[in-house]
Amino acid sequence: LANITAKDNILCIGGGPCPHTAIILHNLTGAKVTVIDNNKKCTSKSKELIKKMGLSKYIKVCCNNGDKINYVGYSIIHMAMQLSCKDKILKRILSFSDYGAKVLVRMPKQSIKSLYCCVDEQDCTQCTCVLHNSLTNVHHTALYIKERVSEKV
Repeated sequence: LANITAKDNILCIGGGPCPHTAIILHNLTGAKVTVIDNNKKCTSKSKELIKKMGLSKYIKVCCNNGDKINYVGYSIIHMAMQLSCKDKILKRILSFSDYGAKVLVRMPKQSIKSLYCCVDEQDCTQCTCVLHNSLTNVHHTALYIKERVSEKV
């Protein structure tokens, strides 16, 4: 969806104790990935796993909140489905990331939507989406791209 390459610098927000998405993104593209999660136990387990897999050179894990970090320098930002305050985090990303940054947002299936904080998809009139298979809790992943807003003179 985001055409990720080895040249991208990826941030995964919400990695949990086993950052599958970060591992898969690195393995498929060769890109460097930073994973953040606001739970110290999760990041500790995640660091152990990344070290055991020999991926510490490529995947960095930090304990931090998605609404308190600097997004500059990341060309791809992935927001996990289980994030709290997704709207707040997405607005911050789109305000403080580089132009051209691509933001991937996982959206839950309708039947479990009430269990998750969701992004107001009306803000996504120009988003591209991919649907996921029926065996996951994820309905689709939306791609937002930070663009320059043209100034009127």
